[in-house]
Amino acid sequence: GKPPQYSLDDPLFVPRSSTEARRCGHSSEWRASECKEIDTLHEANVLKLIHPKDADPNIQIVGCDFRYRIKTDADGKILPGLTGRRARLVLLGHLVNRSKANIRSEDCYASVATYASLRVIMALACQFGWDFDHYDVSAAFLNAKPRRKIYMRQPPGFEVKGKEDWIIELQKCLYGDPEAGSCWQQLVVETLIAYGARTGYAEDNAWIISKNKQHVEVVIWVDDFFVSGNCKGSLLYSNFINHCNKFFKLNYLGPATHALGLKVQYNKEAGTLKLSSPA
Repeated sequence: GKPPQYSLDDPLFVPRSSTEARRCGHSSEWRASECKEIDTLHEANVLKLIHPKDADPNIQIVGCDFRYRIKTDADGKILPGLTGRRARLVLLGHLVNRSKANIRSEDCYASVATYASLRVIMALACQFGWDFDHYDVSAAFLNAKPRRKIYMRQPPGFEVKGKEDWIIELQKCLYGDPEAGSCWQQLVVETLIAYGARTGYAEDNAWIISKNKQHVEVVIWVDDFFVSGNCKGSLLYSNFINHCNKFFKLNYLGPATHALGLKVQYNKEAGTLKLSSPA
């Protein structure tokens, strides 16, 4: 069925554009989230402001806008602060012009593991009493470089005074670029292979790192890393996390409480794990 419709002043209202975000009842919170997103982009050196005359005239300039999301906990309650209301800057119109940019369809994907691989690592954790931890990557796509030049207009509400007509040349991938997911996937694969990881379970997003009977199991769903194994606290485990942090920031979220839209209830001592869909 259709998603529920909320009024502009309802706490669960999600703006569809920056214009709606300015008009809704929680505009100040959405604005704070936008500012955080722009700060993140600047810290990652994603945005390079250039004069239009310095741009390649054969490359189309695309627009951008914010896309908004409300994040809830396992019980459906909005998370506090900027964690609960998130704004993401995305390219507009880029997918429509995919053929003009000579982008192949097979390059438009993101790294996604199968449920089967996730169930395997969960079953192993239950059987052997391993930890089952959840990490996520801060602004995952912003860690990868685009394969070609991309020009976009300045974000709405964040135009540089006196340079409103200047444009941005992207230095890193941005959401909305059809190739951003595959660029991120390439970075992840290169990072894990450099540490000596190998793929397992007959797919490219389940990895095994092993040495001297110690091993780390990793299942990846875009920017979520689910990690288990028999050596948490060892050098093999900690060096793996440190190695990844050289290329992208892994945030430790603690023992996994949700995975791929499912609620996870893991009792390591009892050796039980229950999966359920949130209400």
